[in-house]
Amino acid sequence: MLDKSSSLRFTVARFPLIVGVVFIHAYSNSVCIASGAIGLNKASALDEFVRNLISQGIARTAVPLFFIMSGFLFFLDVEWKPRIYLSKIRKRTRSLLFPYLFWNVLLILVMITAQSFKSTQIFFSGKRIWDSFSFFDYCKAVFGIQRDPISYQFWFIRDLMILVLLSPVIHFVITKLPLYFFAAIFFAGT
Repeated sequence: MLDKSSSLRFTVARFPLIVGVVFIHAYSNSVCIASGAIGLNKASALDEFVRNLISQGIARTAVPLFFIMSGFLFFLDVEWKPRIYLSKIRKRTRSLLFPYLFWNVLLILVMITAQSFKSTQIFFSGKRIWDSFSFFDYCKAVFGIQRDPISYQFWFIRDLMILVLLSPVIHFVITKLPLYFFAAIFFAGT
């Protein structure tokens, strides 16, 4: 377990990372809706530079740092036994999988509802979900298979869940085959 001082450091470090994620998502000058775009058409060179520096530069470190923090906390004081792994999976099911499913299914229901009223149909382009989605399309939209999840911002949680499931393999490779692991990371990045 983390001592109080380390826990406080993680708490303090999370705030600028959260702000960074907000800046990443606030990058666009305009919002596209079915009737066109709303916002600025063209920003000044200084505005573009500052926007790119913050949102596409500095803030882009937030997501990898969140993954590193999650991995550190996941592996903290871990003795790899099947019982402990299953316990961690159960905890992550409650803290990651259930909220992920809830928000993605809720968004689909909200979109179906909004697309059924004339006053809100203008905010959607293309076909209505219930007219064009099969059962497998709904599954793909919820789980982000061959596309982003319908609630796009939850791609992070989906990827984190996949890493949690693969954690015994990752742990084995890192502890037993570290040179191969770092070589694979190096060549994957080049």
